[in-house]
Amino acid sequence: MIKCNVTVIGSISRSGEARTDKEGKPFFTFGIRTAIPAGQSEEKPVDISVAMNGHPENQGEFREGARVKVQGVLTFRKKDENLYLNLSASDVQFSSEEADSIKGTVSFKGTTGSKDIPEKKGKKGAYRLFDAFSSEKTADDQYVYTWVHFVDFSSDRPEWLGPKKGIEAEGDLELSYFNERLSVNCIVSSLSFWEKNSSNQ
Repeated sequence: MIKCNVTVIGSISRSGEARTDKEGKPFFTFGIRTAIPAGQSEEKPVDISVAMNGHPENQGEFREGARVKVQGVLTFRKKDENLYLNLSASDVQFSSEEADSIKGTVSFKGTTGSKDIPEKKGKKGAYRLFDAFSSEKTADDQYVYTWVHFVDFSSDRPEWLGPKKGIEAEGDLELSYFNERLSVNCIVSSLSFWEKNSSNQ
């Protein structure tokens, strides 16, 4: 499970469209393009598919090119080797003068990778770098795995932390491009052991 509470600032890349779901409930969808880091002083665009409940009265404002500031819950969908971003919006504001950005927090449940997690030394003390994945079952009963890169600056290392361990983590979200691929990163604020079972591994 990966869920992020975020604020996204960017431009509408796909004009708004009113729709109804299978149960006949109205919703509204549009696209946002924003920029995220892609190396030293460089940025690259990333596209986000946005959906919100209901049909807003100001549908005409959701036009391509309009600047917006959107708050909501960001999730990820993995297909082949590509990672797609979906945002369930709770609030949309127009005419934002702020620069492109994605800021927020991430909640994660998953499994650490197979590599050891050594202690590293920095100016402020020891810290740890490690990767962990969250799995998701697709419609054709296949599993896809979304990886998150963690940085943990906490003073005390959990005794249980190591390869192939279930973790539950929260922290600040950082999205960036690494080797031309979208990278999901978390600066850890809390970390605890997560008891895996056969249905959530």
